[in-house]
Amino acid sequence: WRKKKLTVIFVTLSIHETVFLSSRVVMMAARPGRVVEEFRIDAPYPRTADFMVSPEFSRYAKLLQDSLLRASVDTEETVA
Repeated sequence: WRKKKLTVIFVTLSIHETVFLSSRVVMMAARPGRVVEEFRIDAPYPRTADFMVSPEFSRYAKLLQDSLLRASVDTEETVA
């Protein structure tokens, strides 16, 4: 997909997979389905196993985890 300059959409529940594979992350909330936040993962390709144990990887994973937690709390309040 990189050679052909294609856009690929991954749908995943794994924060680690998201950080490792993505250059852009669009986080959506449920009920009603909507875009909550967008992030750029500004790490060079190709990404290696070393990236997964780097402080940069940890920062991105924490950023996404915190955003996901906020989105889930907001959704619970909206549904309740």
